[in-house]
Amino acid sequence: MSENVEFARKVEGFWQTLQQDTASRAALKRCHDVTETQFVPAIYELARAIRTQREDYRNLERIGAVAGLCAWVRDIDRSAAFGQQMSRTIAGDTRLVSEMRFRRLIQCQTVTELYVPLVRILRLMKGQINLADLAQSVLYWGDATRKNWAYQYYGATTVADTSDIPDGDVLASA
Repeated sequence: MSENVEFARKVEGFWQTLQQDTASRAALKRCHDVTETQFVPAIYELARAIRTQREDYRNLERIGAVAGLCAWVRDIDRSAAFGQQMSRTIAGDTRLVSEMRFRRLIQCQTVTELYVPLVRILRLMKGQINLADLAQSVLYWGDATRKNWAYQYYGATTVADTSDIPDGDVLASA
């Protein structure tokens, strides 16, 4: 089983457990920031499940953010990447997540800054998202993830899809 499939299985398994554990889900929903998620015992179940190589403070913060976001997910939708899901249109040309909100989101430098805007976006999206893709993005938040979300949101190819373009031909192919 590939590493990404295994990761998705573990995160979605945690989400399913959280659906049954209404007390933990409610506690996570009451968290106003990533720090508060650290005081909900359920996040440590997720941490044990997805064990990263370096169990340092930063990783536990990121895992807490993922667990907190799981509390806001209602349905798992694997039909598209999370960046693409944010750009879906409703009522004509109106995007589910406005371009202004999206631009503010990708300007977040840390997971701590990212958490509250993502909760708001999940609420806008009625909790129907690609959970594994969101979890992977939050866990490895950085410039590459921000760029990938931008590519997905604006409908360009993802970073991984440009591997067949030889170096130096990027501008020539545009």
